[in-house]
Amino acid sequence: MSTTSTSAPFERAMTALTVCDTIRLHSTAGRRPRGSRPIVTHPPTAVGIGSGHGYESAGRGPAHPARVEPPGRHHGDRHRRPRARAPGRRPVVEVRDRRLRRTPPRAARGPPGDHAAAGEPRLPPLPVDHLDPHPRARRPGAGAARSGRLHRPPTDGHPAMSLLVVQHQRTCPPGRFGDWLTDAGVELDVRRPDTGDSLPIDLSGHDGLLVLGGQMGCRDDEVAPWLPAVRQLITTAAKRATPALGICLGHQLAAVALGGEVGRNPGGRTLGVLTVAGTGSLADDPVLAAAAGAPVPQWNDDVVTRLPEGAVALADNERGDLLLARLAPTVWGVQGHPEADLGIVTAWADSDAGAPELADIDVPAALAAVADAQPAVEAAWRPVAEAFARLL
Repeated sequence: MSTTSTSAPFERAMTALTVCDTIRLHSTAGRRPRGSRPIVTHPPTAVGIGSGHGYESAGRGPAHPARVEPPGRHHGDRHRRPRARAPGRRPVVEVRDRRLRRTPPRAARGPPGDHAAAGEPRLPPLPVDHLDPHPRARRPGAGAARSGRLHRPPTDGHPAMSLLVVQHQRTCPPGRFGDWLTDAGVELDVRRPDTGDSLPIDLSGHDGLLVLGGQMGCRDDEVAPWLPAVRQLITTAAKRATPALGICLGHQLAAVALGGEVGRNPGGRTLGVLTVAGTGSLADDPVLAAAAGAPVPQWNDDVVTRLPEGAVALADNERGDLLLARLAPTVWGVQGHPEADLGIVTAWADSDAGAPELADIDVPAALAAVADAQPAVEAAWRPVAEAFARLL
């Protein structure tokens, strides 16, 4: 075997190995260990952001997209510059731009919890009046409201004044006086203690007090056990300068509560339509002045025989009975029934039919007089209700 023939294949093999090693060495040049990242020393401005280039425009540097770490920023900082992209990929900054358009920065969105972003319609705030500290329909004992006895005035955007109305029995409602008050913008909170409605301990949730009439006497606490509470409410109104008005029994309750006296009328029952004969003080009264010379129905046995100290008598009737009085600076009393129309008075006549007190009275004539006087009562006493409403 010759030497030449033996060494030639070996040399060719070595030559091929050398070429392969050279190719392998060149192909692995610039490669980095798995998981490591190159540190790019060229300035960040050399990266074309949004220009379609993800590497140096001069062609130098790695063949893969470079991640730029701006000075002073650490990885994970949400404010770092966006990474460059490879050719053919959509720029990351464009994706971030779309996100910014969909979700504006905090300065544009407002404080946390405010969901109205810039340019979006803002919901109107809840009405403040949703937070009333004295909700009238939820006060203890507001049975009047639950039973439909809360008389609400037509709303005009202004809050209504609330008037506590004490009704002692079914046949003595607020009647037309309540209608006049409602027309004047007053909300009537009517309580029926005879049917179980409780009375508030004070008037902190109301702007005024109206106490109506009834068959019981002003001191018949055994018959009507709520009367002491009513007298206390009247006293509270006087002390706190809260407007209060008593009608018939309410007038007598107010007189007794403030230190006056009530007794049986020595002239007997007063029944029919009588006239307001005013004193010199009536013309200047802020509430009852309009009632001067006006007709008013009456149906009562008791009268105020002595006024409380400091009270002012404002009017009598033709019989000389006290008819109108200012019992305290903000408390008024009316012995008559301006609230009673023909239907209410007729119900009283039916209830008292056959009573000894009516033996000498022409009841049909009295009812006819009530019917005839209704327009005049309306004309004179509606202004009284409106004047009282203005004080609330």
